[in-house]
Amino acid sequence: MISRCSIQLIQQAELPAISTHVQICLACHTTFIIFSCLRVSCIFFRFLSFPIMNTLVLRKPRCLSIESRPEPQPFPGEVLLTVVACAICRTDAVMWWQGHRDLVFPRVLGHEICARRHGDPVGQYYAVWPGNACGTCSRCRSGNEHLCQSMRITGFHRDGGFGELLSASEKNLLPVPSALSPELAALAEPLGCAVHALGRSRVSAGERLLVYGAGTLGLFLASSASVRGAKVSIADPDPEKLIKSRDLQRCFNISPCFTSDGSL
Repeated sequence: MISRCSIQLIQQAELPAISTHVQICLACHTTFIIFSCLRVSCIFFRFLSFPIMNTLVLRKPRCLSIESRPEPQPFPGEVLLTVVACAICRTDAVMWWQGHRDLVFPRVLGHEICARRHGDPVGQYYAVWPGNACGTCSRCRSGNEHLCQSMRITGFHRDGGFGELLSASEKNLLPVPSALSPELAALAEPLGCAVHALGRSRVSAGERLLVYGAGTLGLFLASSASVRGAKVSIADPDPEKLIKSRDLQRCFNISPCFTSDGSL
């Protein structure tokens, strides 16, 4: 769940200074890729004279295609956005590989999004919360809209950020500080998950914490806990992940756990 404190944490932790390492170490969830706007010729659609955009469409498991589609038409309360950056989540990789029981094809994936209002090329960047709750059930009214039974997720129930344009609810837009790059702002969603988990577990300064798993969320949990003042160690059965994230570990004073032979 994205929160404003997620974006503030990225800024306060000076992640922009290690953006290269973030892109290598953090997200993927197998590999971290920033999905920038697709640039493919659309001569046929332009000839037909209606607004179109380019998208990366998952047609079935292990079948992605670049397609031209009509621009999305925002519903009341929504705005049309230009996607600036969209990260590939592990969930996206799983859906590409094997689909999902509730995923309807074809679908434009992508839910870790940074965008700006369409038609405003130098305007404010926004991190886009991908959840679309009903707003009327007891959970929504109590402030727990992430538990809404009618939740619709951008990039799963509706088309997401792997396209040039996106329609999203106005209330789902979280302004990004000007000093933060859109590539890092796209990580607000997974970072928000880590911040939320630490809040629920009440990790505090001086506590010792072992994070098992040096993937995206593991590194976010470790770095966020370190910012809270915890003494953090991180372990992974794949020593290569620990090696790749060394710069991040040094930046946040995180201790890697190796055995004498270099494995966990």
